[in-house]
Formats: sequence, C-alpha cells, structure tokens
Amino acid sequence: MFDMDDVVDVNPAYYYAMMEKYRELEMYKSLLMLRNLPLTAKYEKIIIEKARMDWQQRYQQAIHHLLPDPLKGLFDAKKKAQQILLKGFEMSTNDFFAFIIQSWNTYGYRYSMYKFSHRPKELLTAKYPRFIFKQKDQSILTGGKTTLTPNQLTLALTERREMIVNFFSRDDQWHCFFRTYKSIYGTEKAHEGAPHMHYLSDAWGYKKEDVLQQLSERHHHLKSAHIWYEKRDEEPESGEE
Repeated sequence: MFDMDDVVDVNPAYYYAMMEKYRELEMYKSLLMLRNLPLTAKYEKIIIEKARMDWQQRYQQAIHHLLPDPLKGLFDAKKKAQQILLKGFEMSTNDFFAFIIQSWNTYGYRYSMYKFSHRPKELLTAKYPRFIFKQKDQSILTGGKTTLTPNQLTLALTERREMIVNFFSRDDQWHCFFRTYKSIYGTEKAHEGAPHMHYLSDAWGYKKEDVLQQLSERHHHLKSAHIWYEKRDEEPESGEE
C-alpha cells in the first residue's frame, strides 16, 4: 500500500525518515476519510510527530545493532574471495536494515534502491484494478474497475515478478543485494522453503550498469551468492497499480 520510489545515491537514514512520515500520513488520511473527516493541520502535526518518534526509535535500534561478522566484513572486503564468505549465512530483517543504515553512518556508502515489476505475459494489456487482495479463504478482493476474471486476478498475483535491488556504493566499490518476493518468502521452485537474497559486487567482474540492466528485465543471467534469510510470514498476496 505504501510503495517506495526508486532512489539513487542517497543518505538512507534521511530517505527512510521521510518515508515514515509519508507512510503515517497516508495511513491516517485513509482512516480519516473512512470516517468522513478531513486531514486538518492539527491532525497532520500530530501524525508527523508520531512518525518522527517512531523513526527515531527504529533508527537508534539500527545504528546500535551488532552486525554479524559476515555482513560487517563486507564494508572493507574488496576481493570476491572475502565476500564469498556470505554464502550460507542467514540474515534477519533487523540485520539487513542495520546494514543499510550503518553503511552510510559508519562507512560512507551511498544507498540506491530500485524496484522492477513484470506482469504475467498473458495479462500485459489487461486493465488491472487499483489493488488486488487474496484473502486466506482464497477469495479475491479488488478496488477499482478491471477487465480481469477471478482466475486472471489470481494469476496476476501468483505469476507477477517483483525485483527489489539495493546498491551500496563508495568510490569505485559497490555491493548489490537483490531479491524477488518469491525468493524472500521461499516460494521459488528451485529453492522451495528456503527464503534467500542474492549478493554480488564490483569484485565479481560485473559493471554496475550491466547488473542494473539485467535485473530490470524479466530474466537475468547473473551469477550471485545466496544469502539465506529468516523465515517470514506467508508471501504477500496483494498488488498495487
């Protein structure tokens, strides 16, 4: 519901602080609209202050989080042989967010985040609703007009491809973590039941521009290390257009 825009070479702490405010405002604005109430300046001030306090707590936890050695070692590792130690390592959500924040605060890496979405080929020209939500009883809820049948709505969720790419750059050195919804929730056919991210860097012989181009496409041919990820709840069954 609160999708983030792509960003390039930013301070991640500032970026996520702004996103917290945006997320809180959008959520409460929706709640107020349901009650036929306007978002007044008074409400907005209270919401922003709450978002600021929530962010400060999250930020402090991230900067004081003790990074596991394989992640911490990446900041100064310049050879693939050193970086490959990540292979087989299991990372938590808190580990990764702390890595994002500490990469800038402590080590001076700039942060970039990209998201690429691909619809199922059968539905490339279809009119999607504003949102699609699959309930636990497998029934489908939608918002907005659509030409999709119930079966096609299910296909739109289960066969979509969402790629999230994170780059950390300092001078000529960069690290890249990427994942799909299926990889992070352990529903990829090749790695069923094994949630994971992928990792590679400049030391692997790739150019950053080529990596980004390949990851923006429906399929890529990049070699990478698998980083196992803590098991999460069921893969989200909602999509927004």
